[in-house]
This record gives sequence, C-alpha cells and structure tokens, in this order.
Amino acid sequence: MLRALEIASELEIPLMQAVSGAGYYHEPAEEAWKRSRDSLDRIVTRAESLGIRISLEPLLPYESNLVNSLASARSMLEEIGSASLGIHLDTIAMEAAGDTLEEYFSALGRRILHVQLCDGPGGHLAWGDGTVADEVVPAIPGVPPIRGSDRSRDVRP
Repeated sequence: MLRALEIASELEIPLMQAVSGAGYYHEPAEEAWKRSRDSLDRIVTRAESLGIRISLEPLLPYESNLVNSLASARSMLEEIGSASLGIHLDTIAMEAAGDTLEEYFSALGRRILHVQLCDGPGGHLAWGDGTVADEVVPAIPGVPPIRGSDRSRDVRP
C-alpha cells in the first residue's frame, strides 16, 4: 500500500481506499485489531505527507472480524486520530451491520469521504435490484424513490 501511495501521489490522486483486513479466527480479535491499527496508522502517516486522504471501508462480517460496523469504524478512526483518515461507506456492509445512513452521517459527518451505493440484501447487487436502496434513498433529501412510478425511467431490459 505504501508503494501505491507513491504512485497515487505521482498521479495526483487525492483519495485512496483501505480496509482493515481480518484477524485470524483462532486468536483474540484484539491482537489483530492492534496489527490493523498499526498498519493503517503507518499508511495514513505516509498518505498525510503526500497530501492523500485514506477512506477506510467497513466490510461485511464474513469479510472481516475487525472493522465491519459504524461502531468499529468509529473506534478505528478515534484510535488513529488523523484528519486524513475517513470512511468509505458501503451500503451493503452498513445494512448487514444493522446501521443506517442517518446514523453514519450523524456520527461521522464529513469524515465520510466516499459512499458506495450497492443494493441487497445478501450481496452487492446493482442499485435498484434489491431492497436496500428502498431503505437508503428516503434518507437522502431530494432523491426520488427507486420503486413505483420512478421505475418507468428504468432502461434495463
């Protein structure tokens, strides 16, 4: 990742995504959390020196036993304590954790650097192909509903 930051700097890319990784399931999660935090801290420190921000993506519980909810994302942000670290919000991981868009924005506000709009449940479906979009869209002021009369504008076969 450190080499990728160098390349991003050369290309004048201002934002890169990172994930916490996952711990070994046969060891205490606290040990993996410390390794993840220390690695992310090194990444963020280097990114800051290059003028790059890092967006940390909370993953689905089967992808990571570390950062997979609003609570764990907030904890990681607080422990690292850098304004250059924010959140990459995936609506499927958000839904799987039982979190909401309102909760994320209320808790983190401008620390949310990127939103990945995916539909579900159960996986990353195209926006509008599942039911998560129906739950997320009403939380976004000024965005029309996905279902109903809005479907008449759907161009998919």
